[in-house]
Amino acid sequence: MARMDRADGHRYFEGLAVAHVLGGLDDSEGRVFRAHLLECADCRARVGELRAIAHDLADVERDEHRVRAAQVIETKRRESDDAEDDLEEAPTPTRASRFTVLGGLLFLVGLSLWNFTLHGEMTQLEADNRNLVNAGVLRETGTEWRSAISDGDVQGVVKEDGEDFVVAVDGLDPAQRYGLYVKDDSGTIAHRFYFGPSEEGRLYRLFPLPENADRLLISDPEDTGDTPAEPDSEPSGDTVFEARRP
Repeated sequence: MARMDRADGHRYFEGLAVAHVLGGLDDSEGRVFRAHLLECADCRARVGELRAIAHDLADVERDEHRVRAAQVIETKRRESDDAEDDLEEAPTPTRASRFTVLGGLLFLVGLSLWNFTLHGEMTQLEADNRNLVNAGVLRETGTEWRSAISDGDVQGVVKEDGEDFVVAVDGLDPAQRYGLYVKDDSGTIAHRFYFGPSEEGRLYRLFPLPENADRLLISDPEDTGDTPAEPDSEPSGDTVFEARRP
């Protein structure tokens, strides 16, 4: 949960990057963001990319100003010959310039959003990978819970380290939906997770360990139609796996 909170907090700073480059942060946000830049290489790189794009757009705008100035001079030269035509044509370069600058800003914002989206996806993939690594370590070194029920071909193991627990269960039906429930020592549901197994009929996942966790069970709710039944907030149907905390 703390890892997810850190990722969400970093997205806040990513959202400030565009406003920082465009000069849209107030004094308070500016101080916070500049302090963050001193510690975060990713955000410094992101700001550098955005500034490069903004610099390119500024060059385009300066070129447009030069073109517009030249057109104004040419227009004034023609005023004595055809004042009415000049009045109709003069606004055209101004509109074109505004459209160019507006298009550039939209491109900058769109590119920034796309970049942040990719960065967010990479951050999530990195978090998932760390969870898998942590799950592997915990499965090797954690304290094992006692298996109380293993229905048919279903076999599993639960291990914990006092903060997290990992569940590895095989032999589940890939076409079914299951409910995973952790109860505390008073029998109250402290954690629930609804899932469909992998194509190999497997569940392998790391979870935060609820306070006073006492036992874990996986239930297969009874089908009521042509599609697999969805698990409820309480265990229902057949319990296919159960483990108790030592």
